[in-house]
Parts: sequence; structure tokens; C-alpha cells
Amino acid sequence: IKATASGVAFFENSMRRLSGNNTLRNPVDKDRIWLTVRNNQYEMQNTTLVGFTNVSTQGFDNGYDSRRLATVVSLYSHLPSGDMELGIQARESFNEDIEIPMGFSTLIDADTEYKISIADIQGANVEQAEVYLVDTLTGMVTNLNEGSYSFTSGKATYNNRFILLFRNPELSVQDYALANVMVYPNPTSGELIVNSPDASIVTLRLLDLLGREINKQDVTQSNRVSLNMRSLDNAVYFLEITTEKGKVIKRIVKE
Repeated sequence: IKATASGVAFFENSMRRLSGNNTLRNPVDKDRIWLTVRNNQYEMQNTTLVGFTNVSTQGFDNGYDSRRLATVVSLYSHLPSGDMELGIQARESFNEDIEIPMGFSTLIDADTEYKISIADIQGANVEQAEVYLVDTLTGMVTNLNEGSYSFTSGKATYNNRFILLFRNPELSVQDYALANVMVYPNPTSGELIVNSPDASIVTLRLLDLLGREINKQDVTQSNRVSLNMRSLDNAVYFLEITTEKGKVIKRIVKE
């Protein structure tokens, strides 16, 4: 039993059924997928479940959805609105157009590698689908049916960091322009070059891991800009690059 309010629950033998006990579980059509995030260096991992049934909804369903536990390393999903942090989420009946926003959190200070992969799949519909993970921070798209997605992170919480898809995200002209934005050398000890061959750069904003603005640089419609990072502390930063065709964020290591 999972309580939805405070109080006392009483169970007695008179409540038991001695025969015909076939009504406690109604048949439910369901598809389920488990995703695991793993850190091999510290042997930490966490698994989250997303299920699809004909009795659940896009919103929070008592008895089906469950909030995530505060573990050292966490992978969790959000409601379609981007709210809540769920360790188990039940959505409506499966269709390939469903999108699941997901978050990631780690209490490990050091920058280490994490891998996200499919732990298990059950259900005819989801078993036949292609499963894609989109990293909204880096722009990377990974087919999890073909292998895991690797990324590096220090201690941080990234709500809405990922999107779980069940169809190949077709890139638009704008998406391709942003995907071609490059920063180098990375890691860097001094000057960082930002190159955007398909879209003029408008603004650069350098942020720390807490999202605080460290530096902002307005650009006069250029495709190649240099950023001096010599005076900054050795740390991990995020560079928000605004172009005429949209924004992209790159992870920068200053050493």
C-alpha cells in the first residue's frame, strides 16, 4: 500500500478472499522501458522506468507515478510540462510521437564519465520502436538501440537535460546550423575559438556550473570569434552561443 494522505490503515482477516480472487488486478495493456545511468569509476548507477498504459495519463497518476529518490547519481523523468522529478512515470498508451523530458543529477564532485543505456524493454510496441536520447546541452542525438550515450559531468543537477524520443528527430536547416557550431581548443588554457560556419554569432555568454553569468560578449555578425579565458579559474564552464538561427550551449573546460 502507498498512502496518499496521513492516517492509519487497518487490515483484518475478514478482508481476505478465499476464492475467486481474480478481480484485484484488471488487465492493463502496457509497454515499459528502463534506462540506467552508470558511473564505472565510482561504481554508481541508477535506473528509471517509463511505462505506457491504457489507464494512465500525461499528468501525475497516484498509484502509478512515483517521485525519484535522492540518490548519489540519479536519472529521472519529468511530466510533459517539465515539472516534477519522477523515478517511475506512467504515460498514456504508447505512440511514437511521445516525448519524455528527463533530468540528471550527481553528487560526485570530480568530472567523471557517465553512460546512459537501455536496461530493459517490455511490450510489443516499445520493443519495435527506435529509442533516441537527445542531450539538450550538447545537441547530441543517440540511438540507444545501437549503444549507450556517454557524457562527462561534475557535481550538478540538470533538470530537462535530456529528451527521450521514439522516432528519429529530423533536423531542420536551423538545427543543422547549430549542430555545426564548434569550440576549440577544449580543454583550453587561454584563447577559445568559437566557429559557426552556417550562422552568424550574435552574443556569447559564459556561465559557471550554477548558471551565474561570468562574462558576456556582443558580436557584430561574425562567424568566428575568440574568447580570452586566461584570467579565469581552472574549472568547468558553459558557453551560451546565440546565433541568428538560435542558441546552442557548449561545455568548456579551462585548465
